[in-house]
Amino acid sequence: MTTLTSQAALDMYENAYHPDFGAAAGRYVDALMENVNWTRVYERYQVAVEATSEPLVSTADDRVYGHEVERSTAMRLHSAGVDVKFLRGGIDGWKAEGRPLAVKHV
Repeated sequence: MTTLTSQAALDMYENAYHPDFGAAAGRYVDALMENVNWTRVYERYQVAVEATSEPLVSTADDRVYGHEVERSTAMRLHSAGVDVKFLRGGIDGWKAEGRPLAVKHV
């Protein structure tokens, strides 16, 4: 079972904006966007992303290529049905687990 966390919701039924904005639904949306606490939205987004990140588990014969993939990319791939894991903690998490590092030749 998947648990979803709402990040934002906007009531676009006429009864929500018509008393203050008349038919100007765009002004209603603009007013909302100007009053959103974007720091809080970002914090909630990070919590949701962290909740969907799975710890990286590998065996000696696995090859792991995804540790440089951003969370948003991993989430997009996951929603498309791709079996993808995101390394919680990024490269710092990789190092903390004592995983091998190699020099990247450009």
